[in-house]
Amino acid sequence: MGNLNLTLPIKYFIRFLFILNTENRVFVGPSVKNMSQPIAFSPNCNHNVGCILNLIGHALGISYTHSRPDRNNYIKIIYEDIGQMDRYIFQKMPNQNDLTCGISYDYGSLMHEKKMCRKHHNEKIFETKLSPYYIYMLGQRYALIFNDVKLLNCYYCSNICKNKKLKCYSNGYGSPNNCNEFRCPNSYSGRTCKEVPKISKNCGKIKSAVSRKSKTIKRKGKKTCTYHIGAKQK
Repeated sequence: MGNLNLTLPIKYFIRFLFILNTENRVFVGPSVKNMSQPIAFSPNCNHNVGCILNLIGHALGISYTHSRPDRNNYIKIIYEDIGQMDRYIFQKMPNQNDLTCGISYDYGSLMHEKKMCRKHHNEKIFETKLSPYYIYMLGQRYALIFNDVKLLNCYYCSNICKNKKLKCYSNGYGSPNNCNEFRCPNSYSGRTCKEVPKISKNCGKIKSAVSRKSKTIKRKGKKTCTYHIGAKQK
């Protein structure tokens, strides 16, 4: 049997054209039909994998997390510290569920803007409503988190397993590579995301209920532990 040379039309691919620039610039979603999507990045971004992933996420169609239609339930934007030329970044998206796919707001998203704005003398531009401590989660540029990847799966792969009726737990989602399996958040595993992932010995009690009294979890040594902390069962 001879070699098979298969050429697929460009419409089956998503291509990017990376351009070294003085600042980061990218359109949210495909901007040019049947052509490479331009992504301009600064020299500082060039040395940060998370920064490049953030720009690719935008090019694939993910808007800023702080622009979600439900953002006012989670953050307050301090417009006084934002220049007029930059306010377009903080425009709220239309109230359409297909933009968020029913995925909850996540302060740790790679697509969230940082709490401080360098362009405006490092002034704080956000306040987090659920807890002031969540402010420290904003603007991470390390990697796409679970909910970021889940959103991309909704945009591009949601039709693959839509006829499967196997129930998934713990906010997991169907694997586009195998509709009988699920992708689970870090703290869950198993076929339907109900199990706790394999942990090291001597992790102690891994499930506990919250109370009004503060508690401290201390473990010594090198180990991998997962703890589930939730409300008391009624």
